[in-house]
Amino acid sequence: MDNKAFDPVEIVKQRIEEQKLKEVAALMSQVHDLEHATPELKCNRQLILEFVKKDGTNLKFACEKLQNDKELVMIAVKQNAEAISYASAALKKDKEVGLEAVKRDWNTLFHLTSQLRGDIEIVLAAIRQEPAALEFATPDLRNDKTIVKEAVKLKGEVFYYASDALKQDRRFVLDILTLSPSAFKYIAPELQNDKDLILLALKKERNVFRFIPVELKDDVDFFLEAVKEQPGIIEFASPSLKENKSLILEIVRKDGLALQHVSKELRKDPEIVFEAMKNNPEALKYATDEFRAQLKKYL
Repeated sequence: MDNKAFDPVEIVKQRIEEQKLKEVAALMSQVHDLEHATPELKCNRQLILEFVKKDGTNLKFACEKLQNDKELVMIAVKQNAEAISYASAALKKDKEVGLEAVKRDWNTLFHLTSQLRGDIEIVLAAIRQEPAALEFATPDLRNDKTIVKEAVKLKGEVFYYASDALKQDRRFVLDILTLSPSAFKYIAPELQNDKDLILLALKKERNVFRFIPVELKDDVDFFLEAVKEQPGIIEFASPSLKENKSLILEIVRKDGLALQHVSKELRKDPEIVFEAMKNNPEALKYATDEFRAQLKKYL
């Protein structure tokens, strides 16, 4: 037989707990608007606990004492990570609370203290949910190669938030472009002139060509090198290059559909159109109406 069931102390404790629950239930039925509750009710731990279990952001109505109650705040944060913004200044510095919030919602990194926004474990937890969380990391971590690489590996565009020092570091930029060529538009301007870096990025991403300096876009020799990596970049070429017949011949021999991006004059040039069609018969639809009409006469 279980002697604990007849323990007077346990029975009293149980009855006290039952009474507390009844009192809280009675209060819950009366308090529909916690915002306008009395200061006494806002400091009633049991009452606030029930409210934050339903919606963690109800923590904002709790008194300062309860906003500094770590157990209560953790319960609120687990229900809704945004509750961290209503925690006391002391708990916003607490790593356990901060990590719990960030694991549930990376946006809460914004509400943490600079000390926690400089914590590698917390920032990585946020970045693995959303790489753009790098924006809210401290300057030191935005200058940390490991952190920045982790973010860029998931989304190249977040290189925008990296430190200027890293954007100017050619060796590091080389690693970054290998991971994600879409980071190219955010590297230092002087490195955007680096032909080797451009060609490396172009191997995986043709849109990189849109962000290179104008003088390189008009450089026929460089364009021929670039076309070897991405024939489709003719779309972003200057008007003068789109009219360059010898260049366009090289391109349509590799990618017949590139015909759609060349000048009107070359889209009715028999040599250009037939070379494009040899590569891809579908290229004919990009020839001018005039050329297609002439062609029908001979078919």
